[in-house]
Amino acid sequence: MKYITIILFIFFVCSCRPNYTKKNKYKGDSTIVSYNFNLSQKSKIDISLTTIRDKDSLYVYERIVKTNKKNRYILKSVFMVDSLVLNEYNRYGVKFLLSKYCKKIHYADGIENIVLYNEHNINRKWTIIYLMEKNKYKYVKDDLTGHDIFVPSSINKLYNAPDWELSE
Repeated sequence: MKYITIILFIFFVCSCRPNYTKKNKYKGDSTIVSYNFNLSQKSKIDISLTTIRDKDSLYVYERIVKTNKKNRYILKSVFMVDSLVLNEYNRYGVKFLLSKYCKKIHYADGIENIVLYNEHNINRKWTIIYLMEKNKYKYVKDDLTGHDIFVPSSINKLYNAPDWELSE
């Protein structure tokens, strides 16, 4: 009994090692897609997330730039690439993803937002975000409503919608 307790204690201590990432994680056939969002207007810290696809996984790193301009990368999460979304993208393109997983919200002042549906499958959500970012759409997390918004980078006016039709 004494030896079993010692072995379990050693196993527990060894399994509590903190997560760490390799320094050269950006090598290989990874694709780097970055997007920025502000948590509050008074925040002096610019937070951006970098999504890297490596085979069947999406690695999300959080880059924190402090006021003294020092960067820190922290591994935020690891998600599996959703093969259904990837096959739909490869077969039909980005317009199909927009029509299936996004909707337009029209406001009284004429602004239209391209909003990702409330996707409960987190792997599917991050695969869609990755593919939209790869196709020159900026991902913005709206602080007020909590919506996941895509903004086309070719359009200068904030939250203006592109020319495609949605099935509503």
